[in-house]
Amino acid sequence: MSSTQMDYRLNDDLLGPVLAILDAYIDPYLATGLVSAGCVTKLALDGKRLQLGLVYPYPCMSQYRDTVMALTNKLAVLDAIDEVECEIDFQPKVYSAIASIAPIANVKQVIAVASGKGGVGKSTTAVNLALALAAEGAQVGILDADIYGPSVPLMLGIPNFRPVSPDGKHMTAASAHGIAAQSIGFMLSGDEAAVWR
Repeated sequence: MSSTQMDYRLNDDLLGPVLAILDAYIDPYLATGLVSAGCVTKLALDGKRLQLGLVYPYPCMSQYRDTVMALTNKLAVLDAIDEVECEIDFQPKVYSAIASIAPIANVKQVIAVASGKGGVGKSTTAVNLALALAAEGAQVGILDADIYGPSVPLMLGIPNFRPVSPDGKHMTAASAHGIAAQSIGFMLSGDEAAVWR
């Protein structure tokens, strides 16, 4: 169950049927009904317009239209409802793998893409994953930690970006396709080699 606040302003005669319809709608990724998953955060009636608020635990912007249409059709069988006004948002859960390590400020999730072998598609996978999450509405940053062959700048189409450091401690991130990006590749030009001790 989600920890999101629920605001139900329907009379008891209507609340039960609405919740039953919403819980009968099985989310394909949560594999449960919207009420059971804790996604339904708001129910109110303005005349015959149902105001419905949904909060998903994963980014799902591409599903918004189909979800609203399906729910509108299902809820329209109730005499008290002529239309549905739906607001959808997402709040991913924050997981901590190691309780003793403090979380990174303003970062809710970290996905690591790694391999001990070169040339297996780590950067390609990371960039495509970042683009897919951004397309679904997530705020995404990508850190290219490959210090020997950084390819994220090229893959994002920003190989000539040069970061600046306004305070001498932090570098500005590049922005491309809705993604914030940081890479050692931004500090090298052409075929320059990075020599690390």
